[in-house]
Amino acid sequence: MFLNAHQIVISMRNHRFVSVLAATVFLTLTTHSFSQTRGFHFLRSPVGARVASMAGAFTAIDNDLFAIASNPAALAGITKKQGTVDYVNSVLDIQSGFGAYIQPLTAGNLALSLFYKDYGSFDKLDEFGNNSGSFSASAVVLTAAFSRQYTKQIWYGAAVKYIHSGIDVYSASGFAFDASLFYHSNLFENLKIGGGIYNLGNATSAFIDTREKLPTRVEVGASKELAHLPLRYSLTLRKYFDEDFEFAAGGEFKLSESLFFRLGYNSLGRDQKLENSSDRFAGMSLGFGLIVKKYNIDYAYSSWGTIGSINRFSFTFQL
Repeated sequence: MFLNAHQIVISMRNHRFVSVLAATVFLTLTTHSFSQTRGFHFLRSPVGARVASMAGAFTAIDNDLFAIASNPAALAGITKKQGTVDYVNSVLDIQSGFGAYIQPLTAGNLALSLFYKDYGSFDKLDEFGNNSGSFSASAVVLTAAFSRQYTKQIWYGAAVKYIHSGIDVYSASGFAFDASLFYHSNLFENLKIGGGIYNLGNATSAFIDTREKLPTRVEVGASKELAHLPLRYSLTLRKYFDEDFEFAAGGEFKLSESLFFRLGYNSLGRDQKLENSSDRFAGMSLGFGLIVKKYNIDYAYSSWGTIGSINRFSFTFQL
């Protein structure tokens, strides 16, 4: 129930309630579309600047530690220990962080990650509009993933997540499971295909009475590195249960051996348009990547149209 677009009523002790302004802002920032019917919306948040700069079209991108959230099977090709951190400064000072580590093993690869989102502080008012203090809201996701190469062409992976979110003195928790595949096709050179099911599970506790459904989704994607142009493009088709299809497309231009430029578009931008002049960039993203020896530095800029924009930084290092 964190927070459902159709259920923004919060029961507080002693008839206290959240101000209309705070509720409106919170609703706007925790949902992408008013058509969404499931809770735990922070599970929809992309992680990683490279992922965000390609608008989330990352299902078929391999050998990147941030694939723990987009396709665990794509981690199977990583051969060295790696760590990564990600920081996001969102609109209205909502902030989130992400950290992950992968350990190559004889039987496969084991990866762990922690995602944290801080929604900030909100005023708490009684029925007469008197300020009775403030409350905060946050969310945490702990993930453990395993990936393995079944053959040189076919990889598989799975992830288990513990989910917890809190608002004031209330909290809700749950467990989720991801399962995915990654395939290196022989039909076209450098063609890669990925897909899976994500956030399959249940809430184990509720904020008040109703246990929200998790935002379970299925998605498939393809990516290809062109033979005569320094460009890798990636496409993803995504379907959350009870919702319409989403489409994302991204491209990564290799400017040199250590410098990359990225662009992307996500169809969610259509839901972020409010018939304002700034809406023309809604759903679009761009960024760059820099490799310095064993370190990768990435930046992404994502537009939410009139709502604002998001800046994201990631840092990956080999151990």
